[in-house]
Amino acid sequence: MLSMPFYEAGDHKVDHPPLFACREHKQFLRLRASFIDEMLKALEDQLPSNLHEIAAPYVNGDTNAFRLPEYLIPPRVLIYNPEGLRGAQALPFTLVFIDKRFLGIPAAYLTADRFEGCSECPESPEPVRVQRKPSAPTPRQPSPAQKGSGTVPSMRPAGSQPASQTPKRPLPASGSGPIPQVQRPAGAPPAKRPAGPAAPPPRPPQR
Repeated sequence: MLSMPFYEAGDHKVDHPPLFACREHKQFLRLRASFIDEMLKALEDQLPSNLHEIAAPYVNGDTNAFRLPEYLIPPRVLIYNPEGLRGAQALPFTLVFIDKRFLGIPAAYLTADRFEGCSECPESPEPVRVQRKPSAPTPRQPSPAQKGSGTVPSMRPAGSQPASQTPKRPLPASGSGPIPQVQRPAGAPPAKRPAGPAAPPPRPPQR
């Protein structure tokens, strides 16, 4: 029986290691023992599942997307996702077999501080914070005053008048000017003055 490739990380035996290399120096890397301890501790209470069942909700319910042929035994996988990534970000980029358990690791967690093995890379690189997708903005909630009044707030621009109301003509202050004349409707005949007393007849000339 052929021996399978493996390496030891602390007290753990890692079989079938994924082949990752740093971009700058092209050196193969190993998972750090501290990262393996972190994953195993985070997955203590999680139950493994078939990968095609885990992935189905993120690929439009297609249960065949990650289903293996009948020739192979489908591994039951534990997904390492402490940051609660959603959607396709939560799918594992690689599977590693650690202490006789398959662990699925999403791509976002494969940062430089989780690897070792390159003598030219920094021994303790700065941790990289996992970036989540931006969430949708929260709808603006009405104020308590609007909730209690039961009225719908007006959407008119400031300074505009309602269409159903006629603007009132301002009245001048007393003594400040002439009283404005009331305009008669267009097409109405002018008002007639009431007839006064008849004028007296002209007096004859005196001699």
